[in-house]
Amino acid sequence: MDKRVFRFAAALLFAVALVSGCTKREMVGMTEDEQVMIAPAVISTLNAAPDAGTSAGGGAVSENDELTLYFMRADNPTASGLGYLATYDATVRVAVRNSGLGKQSLSFTEPGAQYYNVDGTKTLMRGWFPQANSFTGGIGGSVKWFFDGSQDIMVSNFLAGDRTDKRIDGPDNWFEFRHMLAQLQFYVYAESDAAAGAWGKVVSIKVLNQSNECTFTPMMNDLMPTVNTPPYTLDACCTFSGQSDFKAYGIPAEGVAIPVKTSSSGDETGTSAAGAMMLKPGQSSFTVEIITELNGVKTATQVAVPAEGAAIESDFSAGSSTKVIFKFLTKEVQVLLKPDNWITVSGENVDVDLGVNN
Repeated sequence: MDKRVFRFAAALLFAVALVSGCTKREMVGMTEDEQVMIAPAVISTLNAAPDAGTSAGGGAVSENDELTLYFMRADNPTASGLGYLATYDATVRVAVRNSGLGKQSLSFTEPGAQYYNVDGTKTLMRGWFPQANSFTGGIGGSVKWFFDGSQDIMVSNFLAGDRTDKRIDGPDNWFEFRHMLAQLQFYVYAESDAAAGAWGKVVSIKVLNQSNECTFTPMMNDLMPTVNTPPYTLDACCTFSGQSDFKAYGIPAEGVAIPVKTSSSGDETGTSAAGAMMLKPGQSSFTVEIITELNGVKTATQVAVPAEGAAIESDFSAGSSTKVIFKFLTKEVQVLLKPDNWITVSGENVDVDLGVNN
């Protein structure tokens, strides 16, 4: 064999071996840097309370239904005490929680699946429901809703992790959504046949002068939460503004008859359900306007809740639900408050189901 040909063949074999070695190393490198998907679970604090005129439903939002949730994301957050200083991306992450009770898996759909950072740095995520009117990224971030009493507003704790510790979707970590509004359930009854005859039926219930804007600012809460351990500190992350009258949802178009209550107990037994609503939490008192109709004539009556001098049995805190029971006398209306579980409102002639933002 010509020596020049041998040298050329040897050089070619060496080059092939060198390329093969580089390819192997690159494949190993790709395996080491393979993206790790973020696939967390979600649990909510919703609970079911079947009742007269309502459907059992696990709160204003039903856990039995598939639920679309919304998330903000911040990469490379700076640890600060028990929390983080975070700059949130302006892109909303949309995800779907599987139907079912308890902890359920979550799949990101828009703009697509989410991954931990390849360089090993941390990612921080936090969620909300329902879809907001606006979301602004940046330091802190800001989510805003305009609401009318029919919406259930929830926000989650934050979770932060990297591709190694996977604390966003590890077995002991999940997003827990909590209600940021208080719920009212309205019930009506008359003390006697004479009282029932004096009022007719209830056609509308309004709570006057309510805040109708909610702003969720996570930075108000990201600095001092208890990381990954319930209970999460969520009470400081929402502020309220604006003003509007809120109408109770669930009152049929023909109105609600005011039954004569036969039981002497102070609960809702023997009463009629007359709608529900969500409103700003933490109010010490508010004014309710009840519209009754008798022989085609409508009358507006304003009632203070709680009544002046009455013992307050509810603090109307975020996540609380209170039964507001109106007792109709012949010339006035009295009020009884009773804390209870959350409900959903459904049935014929219902304009909006609680938790549905439309």
